[in-house]
Formats: sequence, C-alpha cells, structure tokens
Amino acid sequence: MTFSAFETSIQDGKVVELYQFQIGLSYLHFTSADADFEYDNRVYEAVALQRTAIEQTAEISKSNIRITAPRDFAIADAFRVSPPSEVILLTIRRIHRGDSEASIAWRGRVLNAEWSGSLVTMTCESVFTSLKRTGLRRLYQKNCGHVVYEGSPGEGCGISDASFRVDATLSSAGGTTLISGTFGTFANGYFSGGFVEWEPTPGTVERRSIRDHIGTTITITHGIVGIPANAAVRAYPGCDHSFSTCKNKFGNGDNFGGQTHIPEVNPFGGSSIY
Repeated sequence: MTFSAFETSIQDGKVVELYQFQIGLSYLHFTSADADFEYDNRVYEAVALQRTAIEQTAEISKSNIRITAPRDFAIADAFRVSPPSEVILLTIRRIHRGDSEASIAWRGRVLNAEWSGSLVTMTCESVFTSLKRTGLRRLYQKNCGHVVYEGSPGEGCGISDASFRVDATLSSAGGTTLISGTFGTFANGYFSGGFVEWEPTPGTVERRSIRDHIGTTITITHGIVGIPANAAVRAYPGCDHSFSTCKNKFGNGDNFGGQTHIPEVNPFGGSSIY
C-alpha cells in the first residue's frame, strides 16, 4: 500500500512520527513511538515526545508548534545556558508500520526551551516564517550598513573571514572571559565587535560575539559551558563601521557601504538629519 492509501484507510493505518534534528553537520533521530523505529537505514530512538497540532492556515504564526519531552531531552540541553550558535533544524515525518514511504509533515527550527517539573517544552518555528524576513535595511548614513564578512564585493562587505582568522589556544576560560597569549599580540580593541568560535564536538560550531578586547583577554557577550582552558579557538576582528576602519584595518575601502560626505545639516529643513 502507498502512504496515501494508509492515510485514508479506515483500519490499516498505524502511524509513527519521526523527528530528525540537525545541528551543524550532526543529526539526531527520535520517534514518539513506544519502541525504537528504523527508517532509511537509521534508528530513531523512542522518546516520550508530544507536540501541538500542525495547522494549515494563512497565518504564518499559527504554523509554529510546541514539543514536550522529558526534562533531560538531549536537544533541550543545548538551551540550558543560552541558545546554541548553530540553528537546530527539525523535520517531522509520518510513516505507517509496514510501509517504506514517509511523508514530511512539518519543517522548521527549534527556537527555545522551557523547563517545568519533569518536562521541557520546546518552541519550534515553521520554515515559512522566513517569509517575514526583513526587506530593504540599508539607511542613508555616514557609517557602513554592511555586516562585516557577509555578502560579496559590490553587494555587501565582501571580505573573507578566513583572511582575518586568528587561531589561538586558551590559557584560561571562565564565565564571559577568554584568555590567550595570542590575543595580546594585537592592539587593544582589535577583536572588539568581532566573534570567536570553537567546535565542542566535530562538525558543531559554537560562536560568541566579542564585547571587548584588552591585552590577552577578550570578553564575550554571554557565558559558555564546557569549554576547557586549553581549547583551540578561532577569533575574528570586529569592525566599527567607520570608513577609516574599513580602509586601514581591513583594506576594504572600495566596498564601504556608508555615505561619508552627508552634510551635517539637512539643506532642505535646516535641522540635523541624524
């Protein structure tokens, strides 16, 4: 029988839901069935998962779902201190026992997790919410509106982060502070506004924005858990979006996205335009 035949059957349908989570290059597979289930040469681990109904509606916000699981559920653990740097993608499939064809019921990403007693509830956003993304965002302003390291020359910043990557080994790590002698070989503030990244497990990358850099110490925006003192990290310098920094620090003046010669006073109204 086909998947459609099982779905429309009065008595033959024996549905099983399969949950595939993707974090970077890593995949985790679970099922809400009462026992492990094998599909596409992968074993889906049985976990007590329960979700809200999937609605087909013109209102994008109603396409979101909430999944309840035991409080020690592996995916939710990634949100205990702060949301992970990598987007956690979720694909829910429906398949019937005795059938080899599965249908995708829902796709999106995990946004957050809330604990209550012995349970954790994860809020998941539908892939269709990407339709709400910001449109034109650039302003008429002196400073550059590009995001450093993003886009291509002529359409964004265009510089390669690999060209400015600094590899370092930490001598100390705790709270929001990372210390390495490598950081001290650069002028104070060189990494401020940039970011640092490392791989807690192969294929999974964690990132933190750098709030400040003084000597051998960088301060990140929020804390980290489980990073050893001798961890290997990659640090990238930040940009203050001024023309002088773009030209002198990154050698990227031709792609500067601001308008440096805006008049100080609005010539049409006489008031400041800032």
